[in-house]
Amino acid sequence: MSRPQIDILEPWIPESSTIFLEELYDELSNNHILYGAELHVIARRLDKDEVLFQFQEDSNKYVQVHLTWKQDKESNPTWPRFIIFNSIEEWVNQVMLLDHKEYETD
Repeated sequence: MSRPQIDILEPWIPESSTIFLEELYDELSNNHILYGAELHVIARRLDKDEVLFQFQEDSNKYVQVHLTWKQDKESNPTWPRFIIFNSIEEWVNQVMLLDHKEYETD
């Protein structure tokens, strides 16, 4: 699987540590839509608990997840919160560029 070839802008940084994937899997309940999904860590936001993952089965698909760091299964099947993107370009335009613009003005 190839990582997307994009320049990640602050407050996002490239990430490859499995600690974020392990935490996600620890948090997912059996009823969560991402339960059982095989993912790769792509990036994380420096100032928030947001992590971008790439789906293994469809490398054009991405999911941004807000980790809770509960280190246990969430009882609410809607947590952790997430947004699925159908391409890296969609994520860049809807999230990263806006976050970068806000981050630079703060």
